[in-house]
Amino acid sequence: VYDRSGGMYAARAWWMLRWLGHREVALLDGGWPAWLAAGGAASTEPPIPPMPARYEPAPPLVETVDAGIVLSGLG
Repeated sequence: VYDRSGGMYAARAWWMLRWLGHREVALLDGGWPAWLAAGGAASTEPPIPPMPARYEPAPPLVETVDAGIVLSGLG
């Protein structure tokens, strides 16, 4: 996942996908410019998936907490 906003949206998308149980998700450290500088492949052609994708949400891989849990950990 990458974005043009310093990673703010990419990080949120990464967290949300992990929360949905998706294991195969990663962030590009340094974004698109770092990918290109490292010799990463680029194309303007839309990708053609080998078959239609079907994803069933799995149990969350990331624990959620509320304000009470955060506050209890401060004391």
